[in-house]
This record gives sequence, C-alpha cells and structure tokens, in this order.
Amino acid sequence: MKPKIYCPYCNLELRWGDKFCGNCGKPIELADSSPSASGEDERARARKEQDPLTCGTCGTVNKRGIEFCRSCGSDLRTHSEFVAEAKPGVPKQVRKDQRSSRREFKAFSSLGTWKPVVALVIIIVAAVLVDRYFSRENIPQQVAQQSNPEPQRPSGANMAAIPQIEDMERQVKANPGDLGMSLQLANFLSDNRFYDKAITYYQSYLQKKPKDNNARVDMGICYKEIGQYDNATREMKQALAYDPSHLFATFNLGIVALDEGKMYMDQGQMDRANELIKESNDWFKKTFALAPTSEVGKRAQQLLSQHSSTQLPSPN
Repeated sequence: MKPKIYCPYCNLELRWGDKFCGNCGKPIELADSSPSASGEDERARARKEQDPLTCGTCGTVNKRGIEFCRSCGSDLRTHSEFVAEAKPGVPKQVRKDQRSSRREFKAFSSLGTWKPVVALVIIIVAAVLVDRYFSRENIPQQVAQQSNPEPQRPSGANMAAIPQIEDMERQVKANPGDLGMSLQLANFLSDNRFYDKAITYYQSYLQKKPKDNNARVDMGICYKEIGQYDNATREMKQALAYDPSHLFATFNLGIVALDEGKMYMDQGQMDRANELIKESNDWFKKTFALAPTSEVGKRAQQLLSQHSSTQLPSPN
C-alpha cells in the first residue's frame, strides 16, 4: 500500500498523481514525500465524505469543497458555473448562464401575459378620447355655451373685468338674499358691456323688487344695446306705468325709438324709419317738458333740434 501524501503548503491529503493541491492550488513538486498523517485536520476528513464534483474545464472528479482542480489547477471557485455533481445516472447540472437564460425567458413569458392587456387598455382609452373629441365638435354652439357658463362676450366688452365679475358672482351666490349685491353686479356687468348676463341679474332682482324703476330702465338700456328694441320699449314703459314722471324712462324711450329708426333707415325702410324718428321726437319733447333746466332736459332739447328735420320723404 502506498503511503499517504500531504500538501507541503496546507497539509491537505493528496492522491498519488495529483499535480496541484486541491485546497491552496499550489503545484505539487514533492509528491513522494509522506508527512505524518497526524497533520490531517478535521476539515480534510469531512471533505472526503462529501459527494465528488467534476471540473468543468478538464472533467476531473474532485471532492466537494475543493477550490482548485487536482488535475488542471483550475480555480473551481471562479468556474463554479461549470461544476456538476458526479452522481451516477444524474446528468451534469445546467450552467448558470443557461439557468439565467431560462429565468429571462420565464420573465419574458410572464411579460407577454400582461402586454395584451395593456394594449387593450390603450386601445379603449384612445377610442374614448376620439369619441369625445368628435362628439364635442358636433355639439351645437347653443349647447356648448350652456355647458360653459362664462360671462357673455359681446363686441367691445371689457375682458379685464372678468375676474371681478366672477368674484362678485361668487358673493351673490353665497348671499342670495342680498338684493343690493345682485343689483350691484347687474350694474357692473352693464357698465362693462356684458349685456346679456346683466339682463339675467336685473330680471332676478326685479322679480323681488318690481317697482325699482331705475333698475328697470337700466335693463331696458341693455336690451337696446343688443338690438332687442321691443323688449327695451316694454321695460321702460313699465317703469312709466309705475311712475309717469320718471325722467330717465321718458328720455330713454326717445333714444330707443331713434336707434331703431336709424336701423330701418339703413335698411331702406323709410316709412317705418320716419315713424320712429317722429316717436323719438315726441319722447324728447316730454323729457324737456318734465325738467327743462336739468342736464337730461337739455340733452333732450339738443337731440330734438338735431333730428326734428331728419324725416325723409316717403318714396312715391
């Protein structure tokens, strides 16, 4: 029986023919030396009981736990992905790079399970957005305005007043019983040429205070500014019904008739234009008679002198 040999560097038991130490990787040059077996440590004996491993570089079977191949000296720690168990009937383990590939494939496969779901969601969202876009394009202008309750914006309206208008509207909404605030908002809208919206607030106010003739005349002026002469005349005459000597209602009835007469004159309807100009002169005369020395009376006299001779002959 051959004597046992040990690594002269780390005292690991070696086999006859080993060229490198399986523990420290040092080349074996004194393979015929036979150090005492008393140097064998418990770790070496434990390794002998382990299942053998096969080097992935040269195929040599090594004990499990050995860090360097006994035959070629390969560092089994850095090439552990090539090491396979050498059990009978069991094939070599799959390399780590192959296992990694399989995990990546599995992850890709699981990715494929939710990708169609995401694609479906994207398609649905896109369809909804397209539908809303075309639906909005086909909404009539009248409906679109109802869905956007911004102040009306006639030509010449003061856009810079919109923030203050919105603030006043919030105050009116928070204090629905404050009629003075509602009237203030209506007047502010009228002064900034938001006539349609001003009319809305005047109407709401006059439902609770119908005999406020000044507010009614102001609403009539808003109707006149947007070309609704019949409504303007009706409101001002209603003010006179409550107060026959209301100076501003009388004067503004002359203004409404004069503006409407000019409209018919531009349209070539001279008969109707002459009727309205005559009517406006009558209202100016009444205004002057009510207060000849007032600023309104003097303005009525001035307009009367300007337009008393503007009647045109009726066409033959």
